Amino acid sequence: FKPYTIKGDIHNLEFENDLSVGEYYWKVRAKSEIGIWGDYSDYSSFLIGVPDVSVLLYPLSESFHYDLSLSDSLIFSWDNNNLSEYQLQIKHNNSNEILIDSFVNSTNTWISLETLGYGTHVWKVRGKNNMGIWSDWSEELSFWVPYILDNEYVDIPSQNFQMSKYPISTEQYINFLN
Repeated sequence: FKPYTIKGDIHNLEFENDLSVGEYYWKVRAKSEIGIWGDYSDYSSFLIGVPDVSVLLYPLSESFHYDLSLSDSLIFSWDNNNLSEYQLQIKHNNSNEILIDSFVNSTNTWISLETLGYGTHVWKVRGKNNMGIWSDWSEELSFWVPYILDNEYVDIPSQNFQMSKYPISTEQYINFLN
């Protein structure tokens, strides 16, 4: 045990140093006004655990965003584990170069595609609870922003839709599906 001596009427105890992950036991005793110590209480315990890993929601794994240009932004979102802060990392899939290493206080954030550029990227998130303990990293999900020469669209009146003038190649689409 690491003893803490407290004077006065204490209802909430705050530790001077952060506690690490683990199980903690505690007991208390009081000192009377004339200086006599009472017996210790029974032991109680509490557990400090690692926060749950966040589940990534969007962009989905192996998704591609053919309808975006570099002037657009893409939203990244994950589940809320009631944590106080999150760390988002996005990197190039091939080079493993970290493009974004951002700390945010919400479960979603917009990232400019100009910052990321074209190609395949992977992203992951971890969260920190109000005790300063970080969760493990989430799984990594990949997404793809294809190389599009222009954001021009061609009307297809007989089909009642538009399609990109420069669509992704068949090979790129098949690779994405596999």
